[in-house]
Amino acid sequence: MSAGALRPGRWALAGDSAGGALALAATQTLLATQGPLPAALVLVAPWVDLTLADPQIPGTEPDDPVLSRRFLQPSAAAHAGRTPLGDHRLSPPHSDLAGLPPVHVTARTRDILVHDVRLLRQRLLDAGVAVDHLEEPGALHAYPTLGAGPAADRPMAAQAASSASTWSPIGRPLSRPATPLHPRRRTSCPSDCPPRSTSEPRPSGCGRC
Repeated sequence: MSAGALRPGRWALAGDSAGGALALAATQTLLATQGPLPAALVLVAPWVDLTLADPQIPGTEPDDPVLSRRFLQPSAAAHAGRTPLGDHRLSPPHSDLAGLPPVHVTARTRDILVHDVRLLRQRLLDAGVAVDHLEEPGALHAYPTLGAGPAADRPMAAQAASSASTWSPIGRPLSRPATPLHPRRRTSCPSDCPPRSTSEPRPSGCGRC
């Protein structure tokens, strides 16, 4: 990034689950060190509070077939090492979030992390950060990454549109038709290539006829 490989304001940083927290923490580090910031953050069901201390989690846990505190707590301890779980570098909602780029964040109601995502959304708004928040009722943790289908396509499309609108110069998603890919044309024809005047089929991509 510092070498200029990425154009300023033309890239986004994304992550899902624990990767969402890493993306957020990395951006905070760039902000603190005056590094090049992404134009937007895209966080898919991010695990942003390693303490798992929200009092609403026990009520959601029986309805979450993917995650549980019993599963997550050893992972949090292994990741944190000697650093307290509530340290702002591990649990970003406990830090100053001012100055961050716009954030698109998705959550699911059958995910024990949904409460921390709601907390993150409120902390971002309180810090003056633009937030695009999508919460899918009845969906599971990180479900857009589990396969194709309308339930997965909807948040992925919203994330793409939100990110694109951030760096569009006119404030809306960029729209440009995709360039079709064509087979490479031959620079010469085989000796048995039929003349153009005939109706015989010619090799695909023939450069002469």
